[in-house]
Amino acid sequence: MQGPNIMLIGCGPHAKRVYIPILKETEMSFGTQLKAIVELKEKESDVSQYIKKFFDNVECIYVDRFRQKYTHELPEQVETQLNRIVKNKKINGVIIATDPLNHMQYALWAQKQNLNILMDKPISTYENIANSIEQARHLQLDYELLMKNYNPLNFLQGAPGWK
Repeated sequence: MQGPNIMLIGCGPHAKRVYIPILKETEMSFGTQLKAIVELKEKESDVSQYIKKFFDNVECIYVDRFRQKYTHELPEQVETQLNRIVKNKKINGVIIATDPLNHMQYALWAQKQNLNILMDKPISTYENIANSIEQARHLQLDYELLMKNYNPLNFLQGAPGWK
């Protein structure tokens, strides 16, 4: 059975506890294929050893830590790598389970690629967000931007192979 081809962005404790077991379980029942993982370079050893226990042929991309204040752009080299994987591995869905400081960069990139997105909460965060109206406003603007770019046809049509 051909199911969705998934890219997992972030393979920390939450992804290991929740997403990896679900992806492994749905591999057999729905044909879900974990095709790629994006993680920080500093976690390469841990993630590469861990993922080999569950999956074969998963491409792992390790990136440097980045945070560009108040911009929603991925670093160019990261975007180039991700675009290559989407094309080569026929990715049609992403799970964004990375640091919320980077959720928006990955979500907006995935929207541009017309990928189905499952994202941890919060959708984004900013320094001092609980004590600053201005910072909280950035969260609202992020939500509005995601909704502006939302394509309900992606969800309604589902991932290729899903019926």
